[in-house]
Amino acid sequence: MKISMNLQERASFYQKLHTGIKSGLTLQQILDARLLSDGSADSQDKIKSELDKGSTIAKAFRQAGLITTWEAELINIGETSGRLESILARLDDYCSLKAVRFSQIKGRLVYPLLILVFAIVLLPLPALVAGSLTVIAYGMQVGISLLIIRLLFQSLLVKPFERAEIGAFNGWLIRSQRFVGDNNVLRLMFEISYMDLLALCLESGMDAVTSLKLMQRCLKNKKIQRQHALVISSISKSGASLSESLHQYDILKNNEVISFLVSSEQSGTLHSAMREFIVRKSQEVDATVGYLVGKLSSVIYLCVLIYAVMKIMPLLLSGPLSGNVL
Repeated sequence: MKISMNLQERASFYQKLHTGIKSGLTLQQILDARLLSDGSADSQDKIKSELDKGSTIAKAFRQAGLITTWEAELINIGETSGRLESILARLDDYCSLKAVRFSQIKGRLVYPLLILVFAIVLLPLPALVAGSLTVIAYGMQVGISLLIIRLLFQSLLVKPFERAEIGAFNGWLIRSQRFVGDNNVLRLMFEISYMDLLALCLESGMDAVTSLKLMQRCLKNKKIQRQHALVISSISKSGASLSESLHQYDILKNNEVISFLVSSEQSGTLHSAMREFIVRKSQEVDATVGYLVGKLSSVIYLCVLIYAVMKIMPLLLSGPLSGNVL
């Protein structure tokens, strides 16, 4: 199902939804007051219709085309565990942070993209004036070049940001685990996100087995579903500990994460210490991701700038010339 909101609209949607729920409003009151973002205004009647049919919030939002599958799965965890506000807070933070990083990269690309557009439009003009290039050919050349630039921008920057999933549901991140070491940052990203969702379930009063069954239903990767089945069996039938089972069946492998789980379970402080541990490690992961995004932004900026300058330099050095832009 196609999502009707872009990244910025989804960030605003979750910010307003989280604020409303946190303030004590029901979803029906939020909808009646039209408090959600403009990107969802046309879908609010459909949301109400789905809720009237008895649909869950996750299903109603999904049917209205407002959220992705993984967001619906995350909200489903919040509804089932009774921690919807906490889930919405995480989605608010996640989408807002992505929107900020996306804006930062776009901001850095304004100058080189303007140079590139300048080159695309002006380079063929001498040939057009000299008569070696027709107006139709000039228009097609410029139009095709600008279309290619737009498609590259959409496919290489916009879509990856808008489709990026939270760590525990990110298919690419999950598949990458087989190729990285136990202490790699990609492994830590997945495990901290997984721990965050598991903590939400445990904090709501669910026991370990019920929490793991809910996680198993929401995680669509077949391998992880099989691993969860083994973990659930190990805990419920053999009496194994949560940390032992998650480590034994390779769901959690990071040394620091496993050490924390083992020590906190043995001391009986798992629930009280888990949230503090997750917050601290999440800050470390966010700092690392922010650094990598900054590096990526610099690389993209440099590549576009070099390409644009290479296109303009012949015009500055050689005077009138003709030829293709791309």
